[in-house]
Amino acid sequence: MRIQKIALGLFLLALTSTLSWAAEKDRATIDAVTPSLVVVEITLQPDNGEQPYGAGWGSRCPNCGQIHSSSVNEYVEQERPMEMAGFVVGDDLVVMPDPMIQDRFIKSIAVRQGDAVVAATIERVFVDHRAVTLKLEKKLPAAKPLVFNADAKATDLKTLVYANVNGGWNTSVSAFTPSVTLTPSGERINSVTKDSLIVTAAGSAVGLVFSESLNPDGSWKGSPLQWKSRTATEDKALAGQIEKSINNTIVRVHLGFRSPRSSPNERISYGRGEDENATERHVHGIVIAPNRVLVLINLKPTVTARLERVTVHPAEGEGIKGKFVASIKDYAAIVIETETPLPAVAKIVDQKPDTLLGPALVLAEVRLRGEIRSNYLSRTRLSGLKTGWRKNLFPEMALSGDTLKSAFVVDDQAQLVALPILVRPKPKGENDYGSDSPELTFATQLQRVIADPIAASDPNNIPLSEEDENRLAWLGVELQPLTPDLARLNKVAQQTNDGESGALVTYVYPDSPAAKAGIEVGAVLLRLHVPEQAAPIDIEADEFMFAEREFPWQQYDQFPEAYFDQMPAPWPSVATKFAKTLTEIGFGKKVTLELFQSGKELKLPIEIAQSPVYFDTAKRLVHAGSGLTVKPMTFELRRYFQVKPDAPGLIVAVIEPGSLASKAGMKPYEYVTQVNGQPVSTPDDFAKAVAAGGEVRLDVVRMNKSRVVKIKLDAANPEPKPEPKPLKQGLQEPMPAQPAE
Repeated sequence: MRIQKIALGLFLLALTSTLSWAAEKDRATIDAVTPSLVVVEITLQPDNGEQPYGAGWGSRCPNCGQIHSSSVNEYVEQERPMEMAGFVVGDDLVVMPDPMIQDRFIKSIAVRQGDAVVAATIERVFVDHRAVTLKLEKKLPAAKPLVFNADAKATDLKTLVYANVNGGWNTSVSAFTPSVTLTPSGERINSVTKDSLIVTAAGSAVGLVFSESLNPDGSWKGSPLQWKSRTATEDKALAGQIEKSINNTIVRVHLGFRSPRSSPNERISYGRGEDENATERHVHGIVIAPNRVLVLINLKPTVTARLERVTVHPAEGEGIKGKFVASIKDYAAIVIETETPLPAVAKIVDQKPDTLLGPALVLAEVRLRGEIRSNYLSRTRLSGLKTGWRKNLFPEMALSGDTLKSAFVVDDQAQLVALPILVRPKPKGENDYGSDSPELTFATQLQRVIADPIAASDPNNIPLSEEDENRLAWLGVELQPLTPDLARLNKVAQQTNDGESGALVTYVYPDSPAAKAGIEVGAVLLRLHVPEQAAPIDIEADEFMFAEREFPWQQYDQFPEAYFDQMPAPWPSVATKFAKTLTEIGFGKKVTLELFQSGKELKLPIEIAQSPVYFDTAKRLVHAGSGLTVKPMTFELRRYFQVKPDAPGLIVAVIEPGSLASKAGMKPYEYVTQVNGQPVSTPDDFAKAVAAGGEVRLDVVRMNKSRVVKIKLDAANPEPKPEPKPLKQGLQEPMPAQPAE
C-alpha cells in the first residue's frame, strides 16, 4: 500500500512538472507573437436615419449549428467602437477579418496597441480569404511584423487566438489539430479556429486562418500578402460596374390589381392582409430572358385572380408593359412577358455551392419604396451551407428583416449567386398561408423554372375576370365545428385531439360531390391528403354567428338603416375555410378525404370541383331608382329559406339608406317573389318589370311572412344602373393567362 502511494505521488509530481513545462512553453509562444497583435477599432455611424448593420455578421450556434445574426448597431447605441483582432504583417500594414459593413456606416478605423492608437484605412480586399488589409497612417511604436515560415513542419503547430473575453483582450494557445473531410468538391481541412494565427512552438508564424476550413494542399501557409487581392479602389470600381449590371437585370416591377370584390354577405374581409387588399405593388423582378421576368412575389390564387396590369421598369427609359405567363408552383413567384425586349438578361453562376464559401462576393441590397429604388452594395461572404427544402443546399448568411427581402448576392462577374425567394407555402386549412419571409436561395435551384415556366406552373393560380375572381371549390356539405363533447359523442375524440380539429356534416346537398361519394349527415370529416404534400390538412369548420341563436327577424323593423351595410347574412356562407382550402389546392386535383362515418374510418377519393353560383358570385342588379340591389336565389339561400328550386325569388342584397325602398320599410335579406303581379327569378326579370316606372308593387317575403310593398318610381329615370365595378387604372381588360406553349 505504501509503495502504491509513493508511485502515485511520483506520477502526480511528474504530471505537474509536465503541465508546468507546457504552460511555460505556451507562454513563450504568446510572448513571441504579442508584439504582432493589435486591436482594430471601427467607429460606426447611422446613415440617413438608418442604423448600421453587417451584411455578413453572425456566429454559429454551438447548440443548433445554425448561423445566427448579431447586431452591430449596439456599438452606436453604447457609444463605443466595434473591436476586432488584427495581425501586423508590415511596418504599416495590418490584416484583419473582413468587417463586411457598408462604407456609409463606417465613420473611422483606428488600430490600437496598448496606449498607442493610429488611424487606418482599408487598403486591399482578399478575394479568396475572409480578410482585408489596413494601411496605417504611421507605424505603431511597439509593433513587430509577423515573419511567416511556410516550410514549418505540420507537427507541433499551435493555434493562437486573440479575442475579447470577459471585457479584456486575451491571447490563448492550443494545439493545432486539424482533420480532413471529403466534400463534394474535394478534400478540406476542418476543425480549425476561424480568425486565428497558426504558429510554431517558437512563435514563428505559419499562416493566418479566417474560415472554418482550409485547403489541404498547404496553400494557406505563408504571408497573406501573397494572397490574391484587389485594392480598395478597385473594389469600389467593381461595385460600380456590378451596380450598372444589376440595374438592368434586377428590375422594379409594378403590379396593378382590381380592388377585392366585396359582397353584402362579406362586409368584413375574411383574413385578407394589407398586401392582399392592395391595388398597387412594387416588387423585384429578375430578367430571365430578353422578354421574360421572374417576379418575386407571393400571391395567393385569390390575389392573382385580380391581377390586371404589369409594367417592368428597367434602370433607364420608360416602363414596358407585360402580360402574365405563369405562377410558379413550387416558388412564390410569377413569370411575366414584356412587349419589347429588356436591355440585359441575368446570368446565373455555374459553380457548386461549396466552392462559393470563402470568396469575396457582393451583396446588392435593392430596396423598393414604392416607385423609389435604392441600391446598397457591400462585400459579403457565405458563412456556410445548410440542407433545406427537398434536400437542396441553401447559403447561410446572417441576414434578416428588410435586408433579407432585398438581398441579392452576385459574384465579381455580376453573375447571380443567390436571391431572396420563398418556397410557395402549401395550403394548410384556415386562412394561414404560411410565412411571407423569403429565404436566401441559390439561383441554380431556379434553372428548371427559367428553362420552362409553363411546365413549372400552377394552372389554378392565374388572373381571372371580375366575374370569376370569387370562384370556389366545394364538396357540397354544410359543416359544424366539433367540441370536446361532440367529439366524444361521435367517437372521434382520439382522431380529432378531443375536438380541436374535424367537422361534423350537418347537411349534404343533392347531386354534390359529397352526395356522389356517399358522404352522409353525421359523418365527421377529419383530414385531406394531398399528393406531393407531406402533411395532411386538418379539416375545421367555421363558427356561424346564428348557429345557436336565431337571426333577429322579429326585431328587424327596429334595425336602423345606418347599419344596413353591417348586418351579417342570416345563412352560412359558402366561402368557408374548408372551401377556400380546396380552392387553393386547385380545381381538378384529386385528393383523399379521410372521415369517420357509421363507426368506421374511411378514405374516399375526391376530385375537387367548382361550386355552383353562390350568393357572392351571383349576378346582381343595382336599381338606383328604388335603392335596391337584387340577386338570384342561389342554392344555399334556397336551402336556408326552404324555397323550392323552381320557385321565383330575388334576394335583396343591398338597400341604400334614405332610398325609396328603405322608406317603404324594406330590409336586406328579404326576398321579392313578384313585381306588379309577375314572378321574378333573375335580375333581368326585375329590370323589365320596373322599366315603365310609376308605382311598383313588390311581393316581399321576410323569412316566412309575406307582405306587399309599394314604391313610386320616377318615370323620368326608371332604368336601373348597371352593376358598378371597382375603380381601375391603366389597362381595363382582365389579364388572360398565357396558354401553354
